Amino acid sequence: MSGGAPSQSGRPASTGNARRATRHAYRVLASLCLFALLVAAWELTVRLLDIPALLVPAPSSVAQALWAGLAVNPSSPLALYWPMLQTLSEALGGLAIGAVVGLALAMIMVQVRILERYMMPYVMAFQSLPKIALAPLLIVWFGFGATSTVVLVATSCFFPVLVNAVEGFKSTERLDLLRAMGASPSQIFSIVVLPSALPFIVSGLQIGLVISILSAIVGEFVNGRDGLGARILMANNVLDIATVFAVLIVLGGMGAVLDLLVRLLRRRILFWSPSERTLTI
Repeated sequence: MSGGAPSQSGRPASTGNARRATRHAYRVLASLCLFALLVAAWELTVRLLDIPALLVPAPSSVAQALWAGLAVNPSSPLALYWPMLQTLSEALGGLAIGAVVGLALAMIMVQVRILERYMMPYVMAFQSLPKIALAPLLIVWFGFGATSTVVLVATSCFFPVLVNAVEGFKSTERLDLLRAMGASPSQIFSIVVLPSALPFIVSGLQIGLVISILSAIVGEFVNGRDGLGARILMANNVLDIATVFAVLIVLGGMGAVLDLLVRLLRRRILFWSPSERTLTI
């Protein structure tokens, strides 16, 4: 016997897996080719039109600036490793605090519906405030440094987690039947409510992850001391636009890696969900 177990369509499962792997490889190859074409067009455009480096640097200059920040001793002032770690720790720390606060508040609102009715307008009003306007106030309260940036990230991330968690907790059904069968509140929550809300909560965390990086950069812009945001300000002040582009590439790569990790974690946690069976990484 060879070829693996048959699928629902009658074909061996190994054949379907091979075809999916081939299609995925083609998509990756097409993306890499498109990226190479865009970079080549960028380089040619800058050189043929003689665009000043103060406006748009050539990709070769950006690559040199990126290499200068990565191919050095991590303890060097020119290295990007410590600013990257600083921004990452601020983003993830603020996301963790915001997620815990958002989940706790969502559980309270679902249990006490009158709180949802009266608190949600205030939460919406607070969320509508531009976070960059809160940054100077947070510096007054918490001082310069990572603490004020982490608090800024937390205030930005708790809202998507809160809203998605509330919708997830409210989406459960047949709770009256479970109560009639004698299930305790803790059993209802762990067996029905939490698994049903997990897709909503993970979606909120994915949105919060993007917001956390943006908020960390905003906080570092205002603090102007550490992190990739401060490195962007320093390079911009000396008109080193190639380094600005290099830091932006680092930020994009960091966000892409974090998103990939969240997607893998989502697939591992929500393996039972039908929507995750067709999710491509």
